[in-house]
Amino acid sequence: VSTQSTGRNLRPKQTVLRSTEKKNIIMPKNSSTPPSPVSSGFPLGPFHQDPVLSKKVPDLKVIHSSKNKLVFSFTLNESLLNLGGAFHGGEVAFIADNLSSWVLIQEGKPGGVGTDLHTTYLAPALFGDQIEVENELDQAGKSMAFLTIRFYKITPKGRKLFAKATHTKFLSKL
Repeated sequence: VSTQSTGRNLRPKQTVLRSTEKKNIIMPKNSSTPPSPVSSGFPLGPFHQDPVLSKKVPDLKVIHSSKNKLVFSFTLNESLLNLGGAFHGGEVAFIADNLSSWVLIQEGKPGGVGTDLHTTYLAPALFGDQIEVENELDQAGKSMAFLTIRFYKITPKGRKLFAKATHTKFLSKL
């Protein structure tokens, strides 16, 4: 167990647990047990320690977890929109980059460092839309992981794919 703090005082001091599976889980200093990276249907503690992600997507939840797959849900809010009122492409890439790490962590891999992120936008998503982000680990070796991230908006007729991404990550041992 070690203690770390940021030099810019963005976060309080935190404890980083390093388990035998080489997972890094950040938890508040006063907490006695590490948070589960997957707490189905409830806001994720570790995500809300990230000051940028928690501000942009405060209602982020895991709604499904299975081997090599995590599905997240949130409501599209004003901070994620472009000037035209649709989900900003840069924010789609930001969320794909951040959430893809969690499926790796769930599978006992380090979160990794992105080497390639390719996004494709198929349709707009608008303020108030319910969004589901499906993260799938396609393949992981000793040093590289390949992931697919799909963005759906939930409509009365079902899920509609509006963006997708592929992400390659170098599995660093920081």
